[in-house]
Amino acid sequence: MKHALIMIGLVGAAAMPASATINNGFFEDFDSGTGGFGFNPGQSSVEITNPGTGGVGGAGDGFLSVETTSNDQLAARAVNAQQYQGDYLAAGVTSISFWLRDLGQQDAAIIRVGLGARQGNFWVSNRSWDATDDWQRFGVELTDASQWTQIIGSGSFEDALRNADALQFRHAVLPDGRRPDSLAGSFGVDRIALVPAPSAVAGLLLAGGVMGGRRR
Repeated sequence: MKHALIMIGLVGAAAMPASATINNGFFEDFDSGTGGFGFNPGQSSVEITNPGTGGVGGAGDGFLSVETTSNDQLAARAVNAQQYQGDYLAAGVTSISFWLRDLGQQDAAIIRVGLGARQGNFWVSNRSWDATDDWQRFGVELTDASQWTQIIGSGSFEDALRNADALQFRHAVLPDGRRPDSLAGSFGVDRIALVPAPSAVAGLLLAGGVMGGRRR
């Protein structure tokens, strides 16, 4: 797991407030291990691994592999992973960038991002992405609550960002289910970045397709 201050396009990593666990320059390249990601309770057939090769960087570059060969809830979430826990607002994180890839011959997964406090105030992105055979970069903005649907608990989206304890990548046809949808399938995740994006740069990223996706 890699902790580093990075730049995406013209985005610079700002300093992290002392009160926040979240680092708005955090970058996970999955050099080794699964970066704190595991499966949800009840996902007995889901395998979450790091093959150690085949990531965005090609041979020798690891990534997060999420797979099930039976019809089960297809998802991976980082729980008790300090790099994704804390106050996203105080840390100045305004978007999350990541890369996705479809890994198998099964039905293609429809991926959404889940974020917040998993017991009391958890949200899922309205925007979704179809993983393809090639790695593609996508992202979600954290500045507009209308782009998210609350699936657990009460409170505002801003409250969820202030008290986040879990980040999730899930297969979900619609954003409003409490649990991920079941699918015999697989997908890969790589290069997760917590990005501080001033409005001018955010527009540039949108124009370049970084925040691209599909609404359902």
